[in-house]
Amino acid sequence: MRKTLLLTLIITFSICPINAQNFLKSLYSLEQFPKEMQKSKAFIEEVCSDVLIYNYIYGGNNSSQFDIKSKNGLKINFPFNDEFYLDFLDKTTKENLKTYTFHIDYEFKYLNYYDEFELNESIFSLSSIFNLATTYYDLDEYSLITKVLFYYKPELDYKTKRPVFFKDLSHVLKLEVIPDFDDILDEAKSENLMNKEIEEIMLDAILEETEYEYEEITSLIFDFFILNKKSDTKTIENLKRIFENNNLINEIETNILQPKINITLSQGGYFNIPKKYVTINQSEFKALPINTIEIRIDFKNNKILIDFKNKASTNITIQKALLGSKEIKDVTIDTRKVSLEISDDDLKFKILKYNPYKPLDNEMYEIKLKQ
Repeated sequence: MRKTLLLTLIITFSICPINAQNFLKSLYSLEQFPKEMQKSKAFIEEVCSDVLIYNYIYGGNNSSQFDIKSKNGLKINFPFNDEFYLDFLDKTTKENLKTYTFHIDYEFKYLNYYDEFELNESIFSLSSIFNLATTYYDLDEYSLITKVLFYYKPELDYKTKRPVFFKDLSHVLKLEVIPDFDDILDEAKSENLMNKEIEEIMLDAILEETEYEYEEITSLIFDFFILNKKSDTKTIENLKRIFENNNLINEIETNILQPKINITLSQGGYFNIPKKYVTINQSEFKALPINTIEIRIDFKNNKILIDFKNKASTNITIQKALLGSKEIKDVTIDTRKVSLEISDDDLKFKILKYNPYKPLDNEMYEIKLKQ
């Protein structure tokens, strides 16, 4: 098993003492970087290794800032066959800035819930996704049981299936003495208790008799009530129903299991894209304007994902790309986000179409680049 503890860029910002001037590479260590991500590692090293930083300030909560300077005007090149690069312009003179302050925020939500991150196959299993989802949505035993009970044995009516469910739960938690749920229901009727109150009493009767902790209980609930041993697809459908989220798997993997570095460009910046791929149609821009860069590490698929974002949309023409499986040519769209996807297998440039009338439209254009 490989233990990966805060292994990427910005990770050691809160630990390393930084002098007034130092190399950017002094802020991070790639020694434990996964061996399946060698091209991602090489990309980080080539972009960052020779960059000098100044005036480093750690602001707490994994936030920091530093300056980068250049006598000839600041420009950050990407190590690709085609010329992709960032530059930073004075808004008045349109000349390249010679000093720029970068504001950095690092986040890895998994470490909000656990002390360390151990990278192995089980971390992306459906049982792990279930356990993380209960934490992510802040579900206690009562909230979780309410959700599971609602979808339990749909062929039975609610009042019939309720005592059956709690008897099953008692067996799952290996209770030596099964509570008398019929007696609990009789008392509840005489007291005119609401369904929620009745179920809390029934669950309390179980919890009083078990020594299992919450995490153990959730794992057992998954194994008995959620897992379909013959079909991952059916298990995924059960998870989506329980958490009422059709995008659950992707949401947990993206929001919890991917470390993120957010770089705020307070004076803006420009992402220069070769014209053979994209033409910027707005004449005031020579390149794509951006004000935020988000870097994510996708351990599951062994990729680095870099999003270049802008609050305002820019009109562009894409020369040739794939839209799903269909090849398109000379299509004009508005965009607020383009991305680089770097893996050992390939290098992709992606463009997300922005449609103000369909903000959830995820029409993504993909261009495969030469490595």
